[in-house]
Amino acid sequence: SLRGSVQVESPAGALFRIRVPLTLSSLRVLAVVAAGQTFLIPASSVRLLLRVAREAVIGVGGRDTISHDGRAIPVVPLASLLGAGGAPQLAAGKLPVVVLSHGTEVALVVDALIDERDIVVKGLGPRLRGAKMISGATILPNGRVALILDVPEVARRARRGSTDTRGLVAEKQTVRKRRVLLVDDSITTRSLEKSILEGAGYTVVTGVDGADGWRLLQETPGIEIVVSDVEMPRMDGFTLVETIRASPRFQHLPVILMTGLAKDVDRARGLAAGASAYLSKGAFDQQLLLDTIERVS
Repeated sequence: SLRGSVQVESPAGALFRIRVPLTLSSLRVLAVVAAGQTFLIPASSVRLLLRVAREAVIGVGGRDTISHDGRAIPVVPLASLLGAGGAPQLAAGKLPVVVLSHGTEVALVVDALIDERDIVVKGLGPRLRGAKMISGATILPNGRVALILDVPEVARRARRGSTDTRGLVAEKQTVRKRRVLLVDDSITTRSLEKSILEGAGYTVVTGVDGADGWRLLQETPGIEIVVSDVEMPRMDGFTLVETIRASPRFQHLPVILMTGLAKDVDRARGLAAGASAYLSKGAFDQQLLLDTIERVS
């Protein structure tokens, strides 16, 4: 439940390494950019920083790998692990690579390496504690929220590898950015979901409760989908859905309710109000959110 990890090394005697997430404490991290967003990697998990020519990425056994000091290291774009897809957006020809050490080595290709810094860690809260590959967050100097990667989970998924060796070579396709209205009264939840959606290529407008969301929907042109919490002041998510469905202008707009209310009666009420989909934050999965948006759009 702590979402930590244990490693055992047996040279002379035995060495146990126990890692657990830190909450509201200081942590040394490496800041990187992937899919246009800043992500933070605990510095203790970083083995190497490399710049690798694209042609040095080769397919071995159906997986992308790079060679370093005679070792074949599986390599995966961080953006694809996070569900954003596409090739890294690079100014130069070489790929910035972060080699993680967690059991065995895995390498992540990122858009850019920023710096190493000390941060104060903020937990995600009980409603988003199940977020895949994310262990916490922090507030950047510019006021934006940056997510801290859960290295054990990232490494586990990266080891699965990519079966398409074109992923690090193909040019990223230019797609039209769709506009999402995101409504949630929790700044932590709102910032986390906003980062996920922007990382996947969406333009995000945020509201702090249902009444604010309804105002923004009427005032902001081009909104194509609404993602809303349920339990909010002034106007809750159920009422927001009912208001949208009663409007001739917006009655066909896709609306996803994403909430900590996971009982069948709550789900039934949300769908009866007109929600296009009803997701539980208790089992939060960023890929499920992105897949659901595509499905109902």
